[in-house]
Amino acid sequence: MLKRISINRIEWIKSIVMIFVITMLFFSCRNDIKTIEALAANDTIPELIVKDVIMYRSDSGFVKAKLISKVVQHFGGEDPYILFPEGLFVIFYDRDMNEESTLTAGHGKSFERRKLLVAQKDVVVRNLQKNEQLNTEKLSWDQRKHIIFSDVDVKITTPSDILYGTGLRSDEKFDRYEVMNPKGEVGVQDEGL
Repeated sequence: MLKRISINRIEWIKSIVMIFVITMLFFSCRNDIKTIEALAANDTIPELIVKDVIMYRSDSGFVKAKLISKVVQHFGGEDPYILFPEGLFVIFYDRDMNEESTLTAGHGKSFERRKLLVAQKDVVVRNLQKNEQLNTEKLSWDQRKHIIFSDVDVKITTPSDILYGTGLRSDEKFDRYEVMNPKGEVGVQDEGL
């Protein structure tokens, strides 16, 4: 009789523990509706992830740019965008498919509807024809207006000078540009006045 009471007591304790565990699991698995809606509204989870991507942009039947990236993440929502978390490399072409300029960045975000690419983290733009280079930490490319612009510090290296400033506006080929708030020394040629 003593053994039977011990077995029943052990089963009773197991039952109590099991009820307690199931009750805890039931109450701990509730999801807050506001949290779920916030996650869905912010589009924090990519709809699509693609690796080793090459994308082309054309205009009037001509290839204007080629974008290369190791990882591309697509996010939907009201303002869909593409994220380049491991960086990107863009080559800009003329009508004859000659390389005119390049853009390199450690991170990028492209807004599909606005046709706007925002490049960040060690951004470098090179004009291959003029041998000029732009360095900055943030640069935007407006594909509709065919311009690139920045509102942060920029450094432009030409064959003869180095220009500094805060802000820049240029054509997408980095052929004609304007440096805002220029800084530093710029060489001026003496014409024998």
